[in-house]
Amino acid sequence: MGKYYSMTGDIPKDIENVAERINRYAMAAIKALFNEMPFGKIVELGPEIKATIKPFYEPKVNNRGELVFGVDVKWDGGLIEFKVMQTGWQGKVVQSDNMQPIPLSDDE
Repeated sequence: MGKYYSMTGDIPKDIENVAERINRYAMAAIKALFNEMPFGKIVELGPEIKATIKPFYEPKVNNRGELVFGVDVKWDGGLIEFKVMQTGWQGKVVQSDNMQPIPLSDDE
């Protein structure tokens, strides 16, 4: 099954610590994306239809635990709403010389 490398020897605590750090990084990233949105820019959607990109809601954790923000594209007589959300992550979880291997099954 493999080994789990732990800093604390307490797998649930390690997972909680990793989740907290990843969520912190993800929130920083989604805030940076929101801040770089071209709010106020006018875009052409079709002949004689010009719309403005506007913030709908700032980055937040929604009631399903997803990191999201909203953007509207508004024109006279209509709007299109977009939801931008974190869909996953990848990368090193911990980096430490203090990690100890802990077998995840008895056959290790």
